[in-house]
Amino acid sequence: METDSNWLNAVQPTLARYPHRFEAPLSNRYGMALATRLDVESAEILNLAEPRTPSVHAVMRTPAGRRFRLAALHPRPPHPGQDPEERDAEIAIAAMMTRDAGLPAFTLGDFNDVGWSETSQLFRRIGRYVDPRIGRGFYATFPASLPGFRWPLDHVFFTEEFAIRRPITRMRWSNAAPAPTRQARPRDNDRDRSRQSVHPVPCRPAGLVSRSDVAA
Repeated sequence: METDSNWLNAVQPTLARYPHRFEAPLSNRYGMALATRLDVESAEILNLAEPRTPSVHAVMRTPAGRRFRLAALHPRPPHPGQDPEERDAEIAIAAMMTRDAGLPAFTLGDFNDVGWSETSQLFRRIGRYVDPRIGRGFYATFPASLPGFRWPLDHVFFTEEFAIRRPITRMRWSNAAPAPTRQARPRDNDRDRSRQSVHPVPCRPAGLVSRSDVAA
């Protein structure tokens, strides 16, 4: 996220390792790029609520062949004296797209909004998302340079079909600290569903969606 042409050119050696790439570089700090090794059935870059504010929406398959929907969002934040309508609209539209797709879903991004806001709660209700922060910690992410004054603006949400494995705790060259991203896979059965607890859920590598498979 916040990807411009210079940034993309600088990381081309890394991006070349990924067979599927979707890029919308912009100079306004709202550029977007998604790279993945997972099989991609379909993908599109959309401006859901404002021009030049792209988001990525894709249907992918895990290594085990399970279909799921992935979305990467970065709506614009409201400025002083400005109504947050556009930001809230993008978040709500993305949730409705998840609900209407009828697939397990994994959404991540810089929402420019805290997880307990009315908009974030509406997003979770519409999209039927789980918040992995609950029971695990506050995970404030921005600004990375001020640990004592951070807000949780960067999020990872997924639907209940996913199980979590372990946290990813390192992120370099970012103005935001890591969100509670975890390696995850769609659950295989009701037994998996019952194990959504405070502790990471063990899972088999065959169904894993890992950080090395998707980069945004």
